[in-house]
Parts: sequence; structure tokens; C-alpha cells
Amino acid sequence: MKVIRSKSSRAALVTLIGLAVAAISSPISGAAVYSLGHGDVRFHFSGNALYQRVHIDPQSIVDGVEVGNAPDGVEYLPIEVTTLVPQPSFPRPQGAEWDFIGNSPGDPVWYIPDSQEFDRPWLGVSTQALRPADWTIFSLRLKEVISPPGGHFSLSTYGAFTIVPVFSTLDGIDAADQFQPILGSHAHYSWMFTKPGTYDITLEVSGQHETAGSLSSLATYRFEVVPEPSAASSILLAAGASLFARRRRPLAG
Repeated sequence: MKVIRSKSSRAALVTLIGLAVAAISSPISGAAVYSLGHGDVRFHFSGNALYQRVHIDPQSIVDGVEVGNAPDGVEYLPIEVTTLVPQPSFPRPQGAEWDFIGNSPGDPVWYIPDSQEFDRPWLGVSTQALRPADWTIFSLRLKEVISPPGGHFSLSTYGAFTIVPVFSTLDGIDAADQFQPILGSHAHYSWMFTKPGTYDITLEVSGQHETAGSLSSLATYRFEVVPEPSAASSILLAAGASLFARRRRPLAG
């Protein structure tokens, strides 16, 4: 989904996000806070090694300001970035096909979407830096999730007629929590969380390279799920009301 907005509305949103980021310091000392725009969990091969990075596109928001370095954007070690998962949440739908999320119908679900939304990060999974001809086997596996008490994490996509779970911590983490990304491409999934707080999600990517042999890489990604009410949301509401009031102020006659 393509999101179109005016420069003034984007500027106002960036201002509000900057205030939120200031109110929510990253739980990892010195880590950047990724809060808006397109990014990817990206896999690379170099020096006979497989490794993981967080790639953030230009005009996305990190630490309350737009990323530069067009057209390439920037890349971080996974430990250098905290991804913000903001309000609003959505109520978990009815139906057994949603049970993998790990909470009850009507309970809040915080999320990063599979289609772009203007008010939150849009984080994908990218194998664009890898040559498909170099690999015979390639997979991405969920290895560990450290979450708030009672919190569950899931990753999902949509099939022809229904939602399809990819990862889910509801039934524990095992060999079923893996899939084979299409090499040389990138895709988006729904990242879903059932409780506010900090989630440390460890992913393992592994593959069979034509010359380097069997390779793997482990990396941990941190997500900060924002509760409501919170200091950040209070600041956002106050700032939003102030901006709205200034825009509505009549011109002097």
C-alpha cells in the first residue's frame, strides 16, 4: 500500500515522533531508535561469512530525525538499533486462525504491518544482497525470544484465503519456527506482540554456499512495544493538540 501525505503533515508527524523518542530512551545504552519508515532485516555474505544487519532507507526516522545518505540509506548492527512498536494497537479478531498470536479475541495486539502505514516502522526481511546462484539451501529460524511476563511474539503473512503463521512463541520455539526466504528478494510480514515492554528476538540465518560451505549467523533484534497510557503517548497527545490548535487559529482580520 502506497501512503501519500503532504510535506506539512509529515513534518508534524516527525516532530511528534521526535518527542516520543525523547520520552522513551532506548533500553540498549547508545542504541538508535528506529520509529518510522521502511527498513529491513538484511542478510549479507562477505569474506566467506554470513552476517545480519538492519538496513534503514532514506527519509525513514531514526532518533527522531530523517535518515540521509540517499539513495542507499544506512545499515546498523542489530544490537545498535531498537525498533519502536507504537500505539495504536488493534483488537485481536475472533476465530481460531488467530490463536497463534497468543491472546484472546478482543485483547490488544501491537504490530509492525506487512503493508506500509504512515505512523510506524515498516520492517521487512531482505535477501537482496545475496546471489541466488550461490546458495543451495537457505533458511531463517527463530531461536529465542525474551519478552515481558505473559508476552508472546509472532510473525505472519497472508495466504490465498487466511492468515498464515510463520513464527509463534505460543507453543514454544522449535524447528517449526523457520522458513526459506526467496533469495535475491525482500518481503514484508506482520510482526505482532501481545504485551507492552521489551522483546529481544534472536534469529538464525543459515545456508549452504557453493564455495564457502555450510554457514550460519545469529543476531538479536530489540523491539520496544509502547504501552498506553505512557509518558510518550501523553506527550504525543499534548503536542498533537497544540499543533492542531495552531493550525485552526483564525487569521487576523
